[in-house]
Amino acid sequence: MEQGSAARASANVEPAEGADPTGAITVTIGATRRVSAVRVSENATIRTPDGLAQTLAEAYSAALTAQLEASRRERPRRDPGQRPKPVATLPTFRRPTREQLSRHRIREESRNIPRATPGDAVGISSNECVTVTLIPAQPVGPVTADAGWLANASPDNLASAITEAFQNAYTERDK
Repeated sequence: MEQGSAARASANVEPAEGADPTGAITVTIGATRRVSAVRVSENATIRTPDGLAQTLAEAYSAALTAQLEASRRERPRRDPGQRPKPVATLPTFRRPTREQLSRHRIREESRNIPRATPGDAVGISSNECVTVTLIPAQPVGPVTADAGWLANASPDNLASAITEAFQNAYTERDK
């Protein structure tokens, strides 16, 4: 997909919210499917690191489902009998110019240069109690939290630490 059409496609997508089945965590995602906000209500299931990770994954999944459903409803329906008109034309062969040959040679030479592979992006909250690890090409990843802090954190502190860890991970990835 061209970058312009990708930007137009994401411009039509509205932010969406989703909550886990217990309502303990509500996640808001933006047009790029990144976590933009997290709300936490008092619930015992999120007081363990595994419970938090599972509940957060369920809330993100619900938000993503809501966003996809909303974009599907907004898409205009096409008459099944109407087919799109082809726009492709037969290619014509032209000999490459000197400039094109030079660019090709440079590209061939640069293939031998080792390139850095993208890795995980890690975001840590300012209190260093919540860590988000974004795997390459994904807007969400595993969330870990300090068990002692998690057991005693207020819902507001927990929500801000999770949101901050996600924002720091996105900042790290976008460098």
